[in-house]
Amino acid sequence: MVRNLPLLVLVGLGSVFAAARITRFITADSITQPIRDALSHRARLRPLNDGTGRARLAPLPWRWSAKLVACHWCASVWVGAATSTGYLTWATGQPPTAWTLSTWFLDLLGLLTTSYLVATAADWLDSPPPVKPLHITMTDDR
Repeated sequence: MVRNLPLLVLVGLGSVFAAARITRFITADSITQPIRDALSHRARLRPLNDGTGRARLAPLPWRWSAKLVACHWCASVWVGAATSTGYLTWATGQPPTAWTLSTWFLDLLGLLTTSYLVATAADWLDSPPPVKPLHITMTDDR
């Protein structure tokens, strides 16, 4: 039984907007650029310096982390998971360890929906405006 539907909807929308802001903070804000640069540097190929010209990959956690902080689609999945789980924990008043299967299903739906909305909004908001066609009509004004 839902006691306060407007409050549930308001907090649900707030958690989606919070997920969008957190994702943007992780993947695009200038304040976190040094962290993204450091992770990218750690994730690069490393030459073996054995005269063969071969290189080795950086360890998987560094490569994964560098990809995560550079991709809003990737980051939005994890941020969406955190915000949807937090929202359902607040809404049900139960920790995730006490949830039923249907609550976990709602959490999965919330995570996927939040991730899709956040990443699509980032694509749409960060893209350049569409090019408008220019129509030129030639007339003979003699």
